Amino acid sequence: MLLRWYIILGVLAAFTIAADHTLFKTCEKVGVCQRLRNTTANELFKIENLKPTTAGNVTNTWQLSRGTDKFTLTIELLNNAKVRFQLKEEGSKRYELKDVLDENQPQPIKVKVEPSQDEKKTTITPDPSTKEQHSIVIYKEPLKVAFLYNEKELVVLDSTNLVMEYKNGKFDEKDVEIKDIGFNVIFSDALKLYGLHHHAYNLELPDTSDMEPFRLRNSDTANFEANSPMALYGSVPVIYGHSNSSTTGIFLHNAAEQWVDIRYTKDGSPSAHFMVDSGSFDLFVMLGPNIENVVQQFTDLTGKAQMPQVCFILLQVTYNTGQFVMNTPKIIHNV
Repeated sequence: MLLRWYIILGVLAAFTIAADHTLFKTCEKVGVCQRLRNTTANELFKIENLKPTTAGNVTNTWQLSRGTDKFTLTIELLNNAKVRFQLKEEGSKRYELKDVLDENQPQPIKVKVEPSQDEKKTTITPDPSTKEQHSIVIYKEPLKVAFLYNEKELVVLDSTNLVMEYKNGKFDEKDVEIKDIGFNVIFSDALKLYGLHHHAYNLELPDTSDMEPFRLRNSDTANFEANSPMALYGSVPVIYGHSNSSTTGIFLHNAAEQWVDIRYTKDGSPSAHFMVDSGSFDLFVMLGPNIENVVQQFTDLTGKAQMPQVCFILLQVTYNTGQFVMNTPKIIHNV
């Protein structure tokens, strides 16, 4: 009899301290995730011409289309094995971040653009004077962008789930302005994926086929769930792909709410499907080729902290009474 009451009290306590899902929303309750998850693009992006619309020694652009919509693709090879990939609608009104990248970044390098004779692909390679080893191949049909290091394909962005919408629509019977971005990144040489800080989960990102996607949204809400992909505090849209032979990474330069699905296959090549609420499509690809290189490449872009983390601060003022906070030093001393 007593055991039964313990069980009942335990269940009631669990419900009492569980996360409030009116605040920690699930995918089905958020428009962008509901629209883009488990769907493929109705119309695929196409590249008009493999020769750049605007050609240069550093920056090159291509004209893309999807139905009657026109887009501009801009690609730059950056120093230290990095690439910048930007996709914009014609006459884009999307918000672009101004204060995230380090003031000296990015640093484009000189490149050479060579369309193939069969007009099926074009290759972007660094000028020999740069001594860089990363390159890009753009495939025409179906549209695909492959990122290589030392001529080995490490990361691929394909057009299967590539979506950019800027239109008026409805969600929950309300008029809304839809600014969705969706894309899929394949880590060709990786076995495991890491990143997407901050979440109360393992370092290794799991396959999310049978669970909620990872949600990235700046949030400070008490009573979050452990081992959960729900949004927690700050969000950093960076993913690392790792194997015994290489480590690569991607960083989406966008501060809007995002949802990310992770998929693994039997033969490796895990992938990440980004579903982004709004903002610009500004992707940095970091080609390593090892862990130390990728960390350096990421901090090249965003800057380095003035000093490493040296302590953990438990801020109790917001969550507890004044008397509890005053007694905290005594409690810690007794422990």
